[in-house]
Amino acid sequence: MGNMNEKNIKKPVKKTQNLEKPVNNEQKTINMTMNLPKLKKLFPINCKEKGLTAKETRFVIAYCTNGFNTEKAIKIANIKANGKNSAINQACRYLNSEKIYEVIKEFCDLMIKPYKNKFEYLLLDVYWKRAFYDICTFIDDNGLLIPLSEIDDEWRICIDGMDVKYYGKLLKEVKRYILPDRADAMKNIYNLITNKILSDKGMDLPTDDIQNRINQILDSGEKDRILKFNPDMFSKKKETG
Repeated sequence: MGNMNEKNIKKPVKKTQNLEKPVNNEQKTINMTMNLPKLKKLFPINCKEKGLTAKETRFVIAYCTNGFNTEKAIKIANIKANGKNSAINQACRYLNSEKIYEVIKEFCDLMIKPYKNKFEYLLLDVYWKRAFYDICTFIDDNGLLIPLSEIDDEWRICIDGMDVKYYGKLLKEVKRYILPDRADAMKNIYNLITNKILSDKGMDLPTDDIQNRINQILDSGEKDRILKFNPDMFSKKKETG
């Protein structure tokens, strides 16, 4: 019995100490800074050719590759206070630099480029609906509003809001949808197709070029989606003689 009791006695287990030392903020900054050479290789723009210094280059790469977060960029690029200039002041000075602005803009353009065709296609769809919507989509024959729940999702983009007014002694409530300005929507279509701002003189681009541009957007966009318009409306009218 005595031997059995000795076997059943549990020996205290020594707790293992965590050998990993806590990482302080300075070590975190150093670790993040070590990633800059890898980021520099992946960065699609040669900052040196753009006239940026090594310090500016570190900041721009850190800024662009971390969600355009200034505080993170300061840590990753290891930007430190210089005399009266704090790190955040130096970062603001960088962001106000025309050279750095151009590099950041070029980076954004490169990131957006793969999605540009789809974006243009969807914009054309939206602008076209806002320019050529049928009023009967929103108002019935009695002049009453069709409930939002009965309007197709694709046409709700034409409703910019709701105006509510009260009339008479009984303050009768009258509601109406705020619908898009067709002229503005047409200007947006023109600007998108021609990459120009519409002047007061009107459309100065040949109609054939406009139709070709529309076809280009259609061909490069989502082909499985059907737009609710007829691009042939831009074709030249047949001469009558």
